[in-house]
Amino acid sequence: VLQPLVENAIQHGIAPAREGGRVSVRVAREGSTIRVEITNTLAERAGNGTHTAGDEARARLHHCFGDRAGFEAGREDGHYRVWITLPTTNNQPCDTP
Repeated sequence: VLQPLVENAIQHGIAPAREGGRVSVRVAREGSTIRVEITNTLAERAGNGTHTAGDEARARLHHCFGDRAGFEAGREDGHYRVWITLPTTNNQPCDTP
């Protein structure tokens, strides 16, 4: 789930910027959930993209965790952020590669 999101951050957020940029991945446990935040700076000319990586991540998370997982993404203060919320336990099988 994380790999295509980080690759997109680099390809669409960092690579177009002349001055480069920054990608960060943060993971924290919050009670009975794990919260993942991926943030990247945006080039001035960054487009909106096709959202394919986000759609695929949502589908994988739903397959593995149902409604117990969350996915949010959007632009904020010159950055693009993705927030993923996962339960700390999974009682259903997940066969997604």
